Amino acid sequence: QVREQKLHELRVERSERLLDRERQVVQIKSDLRLAQRQGGEDYYKLLLNQQEPQALSRLMKYYGFLQQARAERVAALNKTLARLEAIEQEEQDELARLKTLRGELQHKQTRLTVAQETRNKTIKVLSARIESEEEKIARLKRDQQNLQAVMDRLERVARESAEREARRRQEQAKQQQLDQEKRTRDAVAQGKPVPPPSK
Repeated sequence: QVREQKLHELRVERSERLLDRERQVVQIKSDLRLAQRQGGEDYYKLLLNQQEPQALSRLMKYYGFLQQARAERVAALNKTLARLEAIEQEEQDELARLKTLRGELQHKQTRLTVAQETRNKTIKVLSARIESEEEKIARLKRDQQNLQAVMDRLERVARESAEREARRRQEQAKQQQLDQEKRTRDAVAQGKPVPPPSK
């Protein structure tokens, strides 16, 4: 931004100096035409033909002023031309700096783009890993639930089997007791000794 502002200022100044140069060239051309017209009378002849010292003095001063004015205008033109040349060089320098800055900016932009793409790829890989881990966790939870269901079913089956076995033993003991009582009654009725309980 600063470089572009500097370049803009140089271009504005160059336009102004070009206008100055045109005005100065016009003035100098006008001076030359005037000198040519006056030169037709031959400057030295005019000086020699002056009989009065005062007129000669005035004429010499007049030509002196003209010569000084021309010299000043030529010097001003040379100064303008020198400044235009300096402006041209400054413009070239600023353009070179701008080109360098734009190159650096483009390089930084490229690096930023690459970094952004790398970041996006990393995020994508991490997201895939997270999804994979979540799927594993979900699968483990399902396996755990299935295993718990199997264990619950086995526990229920074992409990029911134990209950059936307890009822069977209870019924068997009851039946043995009934059988013992019957044998005892039969023995008593027959006058026989009471048999011992069966094991």
